Amino acid sequence: HSDMACGRKIDPGGRFDWRRLARQGLAVWPAGEVAEAAGAPPDMGRFLALAHVFGYDAAWRPEDVLAAFRLRFRPWARGPLAPADMAAITDLARRYPAVTPPKTR
Repeated sequence: HSDMACGRKIDPGGRFDWRRLARQGLAVWPAGEVAEAAGAPPDMGRFLALAHVFGYDAAWRPEDVLAAFRLRFRPWARGPLAPADMAAITDLARRYPAVTPPKTR
């Protein structure tokens, strides 16, 4: 629910083991240790663009998108957007795009 009703729902919550489901092939997770690695410098505009490609609604408030993303992929994270958030969303958007970028000629 937290990924679909961003800002309104927080279930299943930060203790839900998404990583375990990903190991079983039932969910997605950032590749390897990318979620812990240093990523690109924090850039909220770029983060939101990649989050939209991954499937988060572009109309949601930036702080709600970050909160929903962290609730699922980095529930221990606090504070402003971090390089690890950038690394994780970059990997997820690249491997699991829900929105196909427009083709250029």
